[in-house]
Amino acid sequence: RRRLTVATLLLALHGCAKPPAADETTANSDRAPTVATHSPQADTLRSATCAHETPSLDDGRVRERLDAERVARSDPLRPPQRDGGTLVLTLENDHRLVFIDCASDDESARQYWYEGLDQTGQGHVVRVYYYEASEVLWVHAASGHVESLASVPVFAPDGLHFAIANADLEAGYTDNVFAIYRVTAQGAEQVFRDASDGEWGASSPVWHSAASVSYTRLDRTEVPGETPSRDVRVTNEAGRWRVTDGGTSSPPR
Repeated sequence: RRRLTVATLLLALHGCAKPPAADETTANSDRAPTVATHSPQADTLRSATCAHETPSLDDGRVRERLDAERVARSDPLRPPQRDGGTLVLTLENDHRLVFIDCASDDESARQYWYEGLDQTGQGHVVRVYYYEASEVLWVHAASGHVESLASVPVFAPDGLHFAIANADLEAGYTDNVFAIYRVTAQGAEQVFRDASDGEWGASSPVWHSAASVSYTRLDRTEVPGETPSRDVRVTNEAGRWRVTDGGTSSPPR
């Protein structure tokens, strides 16, 4: 089963690498960006080499993305910038992260869509569309830490944790998983994970308090489209998250 990660993305941190030259920055872009190369303090998140790049993305898809990004909630002081296939996010320290599309017709293809700030305003949500699947990147607005997630994060009432839930019982391109992350000054760290090899998937996380969250577990059957469901509750007791109703617990990893 194909596992999607951002391991192929190269993160050049300020002080560790020079910002890319103009030709490097635009290697996977439809046209030259106007904002990606002029600052010596730019942190740059680049895609891996784009194989068999086509001239441009589908025009209809481009318009759809522009329309969606135009209405996405963003920081009015540091709005995202789009120039063709290049997306630039400005962090709270004024460093920049640059995401570059690969307009290819094979498995190296990827498109970055800005979906807006998260519920708390602590991070940006960027969806990456690959050749056959997608994943979500949560970008910590303060540090620039990028967390690869199976779904859009849903935050606890106090904003200190978020949950993700994903079901991919048919194609199996992405993880069937429920997980909880703790927000830190450096970004986010996973503190609980419950996953399957395709026997069940997860959806619809709902926080009941800062220490209690539930999700819907979808059980796989031999009948296509038939997915019996049940609610599973996960609770923080004495600093440890565990399943308290409706399922079995897996240790954090």
